[in-house]
Amino acid sequence: MAIGEESPSGSGADLETARIFSVVARLGNVRAAAAELGMSQSTVSRRIAAMEESFGARLFVRSSEGVNLTDVGRSVMQITDGLESAARRLRTVSDSVKRKTVVTISGSDGIGGYWIPICLAGFSDEHPGITVQVKCGDVGRLTDMARAEADIDITYSLPRDGDSCVIGHGTMPFQLFASKAYAEERGLPETLDQVMDHPVAALESYFVRGVGDGHWNAFADLLARHPRVTYRVNSALALGFAIRSGWGIGPQPAMVAMTEHSMVPIPRSVYSSVVKFWLVMHRDTKDNPAPRAIAEWIKHRFIKGTAGLAQFTVSPDLL
Repeated sequence: MAIGEESPSGSGADLETARIFSVVARLGNVRAAAAELGMSQSTVSRRIAAMEESFGARLFVRSSEGVNLTDVGRSVMQITDGLESAARRLRTVSDSVKRKTVVTISGSDGIGGYWIPICLAGFSDEHPGITVQVKCGDVGRLTDMARAEADIDITYSLPRDGDSCVIGHGTMPFQLFASKAYAEERGLPETLDQVMDHPVAALESYFVRGVGDGHWNAFADLLARHPRVTYRVNSALALGFAIRSGWGIGPQPAMVAMTEHSMVPIPRSVYSSVVKFWLVMHRDTKDNPAPRAIAEWIKHRFIKGTAGLAQFTVSPDLL
């Protein structure tokens, strides 16, 4: 409701009228209150009169010098006393948002700890007023966009919520990797069957059939009967560290070949799979400038030079 409008209910007891009452009570003068509120004196008087009518009692005693609270008015003031402070705090938050914005992105720790920093490298230089806040959770965890748990959710499951909008979708190819030291000491498998002769480190989701395409199910079956799974973890970042530390061979995003020079890729002919993911926003916030800037960045600059190692598309009708 705009300042100066009457309460839609006609009760005169809405929050804006209560704030007007609080300013009048503090200043003891309708004219001074109107000047501070940026309203006409008649509007302030009309709002106070409506409030008194809704209470069925006078809140102020008028005099030539101004106004003083009645007993009822003092009781009301005890309730409305914090409204001015709250209004100032809201203005402070509003001004802060205009100067600097936090965009929250939720996803797995692999997404939040690896994909986002690479994907958005350089973003802060062009958008210094935007802070990217990342919330990492377990793979498969659902983010409640309606409760504003995140501005953007990166999920491995296509959302079914009618209030969620898919602003983009991507695919991430995976293949097996080993540390350079491991490869030099033990060699690398040349077929998927030969993986049985090597210690394996794997993410919990790799044991589940049907998560990805390609050889995903074959590798899940192999893990189920593998004699030496040395490292089994629910953290994609922890798995990457384990492979680099020589725990064995294990799946990683294909783009790791470009970013982790201490790791050696095993040919995709041995093992390759593709995992799909989606970028999701709530329909009421998808047009907010800051999250939109991130979507635009991904659309135009997604991991330069990784052709064939990562694919991503932003829905053109949403940008």
